[in-house]
Amino acid sequence: MLPGRRKLYSTADVARLLRVDASTVKRWADSGKLVCFRTIGGHRRFNLNQIREFIANYHLEGIASSDPLMGIEDRFY
Repeated sequence: MLPGRRKLYSTADVARLLRVDASTVKRWADSGKLVCFRTIGGHRRFNLNQIREFIANYHLEGIASSDPLMGIEDRFY
């Protein structure tokens, strides 16, 4: 990864992290609950800060592991 660039996560990555189906993550994103942006090809991408904010705002700590984002950069790639 280039310096200064943030890692982005796919819908499937976020679904695995939060232990939900990808369609649930898509619904959350489409409703504005989970902030994402779309690639040129139309795929949703999420950054780590957005995922953390969503977990905190919706009290989803119980869905994810006790510290779901610890080592996340190593988990997917």
